[in-house]
Amino acid sequence: MKRAIAVGLWFWALTPITRGQSTLQMLIGFDHLPDMSAVQWMRRETADLFSEAGLTLAWRQRGISQEMKPTEPAVSVRFHGHCQLEPHLWWALETGPLASTQVMEGEIRPFIEVNCDRAAAVVSQDRGPFSEPLVTRAFGRALGRLVAHELYHYLTQSAVHGETELFSRVMRPGALTRESVRFEAGEIAALRQGVSQRANSARLSPIADGL
Repeated sequence: MKRAIAVGLWFWALTPITRGQSTLQMLIGFDHLPDMSAVQWMRRETADLFSEAGLTLAWRQRGISQEMKPTEPAVSVRFHGHCQLEPHLWWALETGPLASTQVMEGEIRPFIEVNCDRAAAVVSQDRGPFSEPLVTRAFGRALGRLVAHELYHYLTQSAVHGETELFSRVMRPGALTRESVRFEAGEIAALRQGVSQRANSARLSPIADGL
């Protein structure tokens, strides 16, 4: 039986590369052609967030025929909907989860799903007087923080939420889009422990393309 951990608009693997540093393969896919500028901002945001935990994320587009090593772990990230800031694509959206991570038999699995349409709606409704480039940056930042939230679940193998901006059950628009939101010290410590455990785990195996 499968269930999902969700962060909400309920308004809501590791390969050592240097001493103290690890890299994690990220397999990324989209339902539709995304706004590539927002995707770049998403990647920059996640890089900044996880750098303090000694983790580098290596992104790879689905469909590229590159074999993974038998012991190389990876996380699959699927972005559903239209990853574009276009109002006609989200105006009728209902409230629901912004992102989720798969759980099977009590284990948090490396399969993340993000609802781009709901994320775009949150950012657009909270955009204020900002120009389109700045709103696109905020959208990418929001996507990055949603991925970071779910990746934290996986790396720490914890389904428990806290009260911090990045890891509360209900993520408010400001926590998704404003500058300088970071994991707190306790979260960094938990991430470092999770990264270390998974980097040295012999049971890690690759995930297949095709979530």
